[in-house]
Amino acid sequence: MSVEKKVRTENLNPTFLTASSLSISYGIQQVLENVSFSMHKGDHIALVGPNGAGKTTLMRVIAGIEQPDSGVVSIPKTLSVAYVPQAITDLDTDPSISVYSYFFQARGLDVIQRRMCEIEHIFEQQGTDLRLLDEYGILQNEFKLKGGYEIERDLLVLLDGVGLHVQFNQPMASLSGGQRTKLFFARAIYVQPDILLMDEPTNHVDEESKIWLANYLKDYPGAILAISHDPDFLNPFVNKVFELQPSQSGIAEYRGNYDQFARLREERSQQSMSESLRMQAEIHRQRTIADKLRAGSSAGIGKSRQRLASRLEETAVKAPKKTQAMAVRFGIEKPGGKTVLTTENLWKIYDGIMLAYPDIKIQRGNNIAIIGPVGAGKTTLLKLLSQRLQPDRGTVTYGPNIQLGYYDQDHAELDFGSTILDELRRMQPDLNDQQLRSVLGHFLFSGDAVFKQISVLSEGEKSRVALAKLVVKRNNLLILDEPTNHLDSQSKGRLLEALQGYQGTLIIVTHDNYLLNGLHIYQCLYLPEGKIELV
Repeated sequence: MSVEKKVRTENLNPTFLTASSLSISYGIQQVLENVSFSMHKGDHIALVGPNGAGKTTLMRVIAGIEQPDSGVVSIPKTLSVAYVPQAITDLDTDPSISVYSYFFQARGLDVIQRRMCEIEHIFEQQGTDLRLLDEYGILQNEFKLKGGYEIERDLLVLLDGVGLHVQFNQPMASLSGGQRTKLFFARAIYVQPDILLMDEPTNHVDEESKIWLANYLKDYPGAILAISHDPDFLNPFVNKVFELQPSQSGIAEYRGNYDQFARLREERSQQSMSESLRMQAEIHRQRTIADKLRAGSSAGIGKSRQRLASRLEETAVKAPKKTQAMAVRFGIEKPGGKTVLTTENLWKIYDGIMLAYPDIKIQRGNNIAIIGPVGAGKTTLLKLLSQRLQPDRGTVTYGPNIQLGYYDQDHAELDFGSTILDELRRMQPDLNDQQLRSVLGHFLFSGDAVFKQISVLSEGEKSRVALAKLVVKRNNLLILDEPTNHLDSQSKGRLLEALQGYQGTLIIVTHDNYLLNGLHIYQCLYLPEGKIELV
């Protein structure tokens, strides 16, 4: 390549980020080790790997939220970075401002407009000033370049795309938790940072919005790093894949979308396996020769062969480790009554919004799915049904011998100061440690891992602990709120198999079509309409 052509290529795809030899650990747990990579303009990268591989930790290091034990992340000061975490608890803004103002401030349009108004006021009071007139022209052009004159049109497209239907003049304080989460996500996209970091973004949107988002990101001009376990979401816009594996140094890089990555990884795995088997056969052959030549005048040659076998063993390609998968089975202690749960005249004022629900009657074994957009009140209904929240009016009544297990999508049921083993012991004190360890082993927690604090676990690992708690209780009614949100693909499949074999009654909220289509659903409750349909 000529020097001129190389320079032109580098200018078209400048380096946006360089990560060098990143390592980080929590206590004795090594989360990241010697991770190095770079990101360039136009790189749309999927960051993949099983739960606990360190994906979220790496993203938080890039965002500057966590500091590595060693290594450095370099981002030019002129570049902007936006980070959308898995869980958004605080929008960090005045709750009294409107939705429109929230976005207007995002690009600094409020500052530009305020200065333009100040200059206009000076013109009115003192007449035209050439210096200020030049400044006004610059501000006007900047306001235009930042989309100030098209903001309403752009917001209509963006908010409709992510499935958020709110009024521009609506105060932030009036929005539900789910709506605020979507708003934060939409604002990060609207700002169009040079580097967009997204951790499980499809947790915040429904299927239709997921498709829109994937198509929107195809033409994103900056760099993207997205954590997701959803190939259908990643395939349209991803052109690179970075893979992290637990207990492995570095990061593996692949070119292409997710499907291409999956094929290349399988090919590499097969090649590594073949090479490992070939090397092991050669090591065995050299040792056999060494054993035969060990005595007499050929002893020296035998030792030489033994040393060769040892050197081959040190440099041999290791056979790829098989990815472990959790093993789940939801049993029940006793069946419970024929009528599991009934509600009457149920409503709740939540985040300033009145949520009214239809009367529900659930019979044993008749699984129900609750479906609706973000902000429709699905999670609130589950909390009312599980008596985590008390209604402002109406009743929730359980049938006889109903034993309830509840899965909270935000892991609010976990004690973050507890260890994994203690958390299970608290849930089922009748089981001894050996029995509890056996259960945790099925959820991929073995050895000293059971003594980890909940607070240091990844979101996927927390999900596995929460599911393990449900397993040991053997409940005959499960209420699950988005149980697959933080699980990797293999774990999702195992969860589906477990729920298909469950002999109790299931009430579930999920936007995961793979899970929903595989379950034996008897009826669907659609919110906010309140319509109930048999499946």
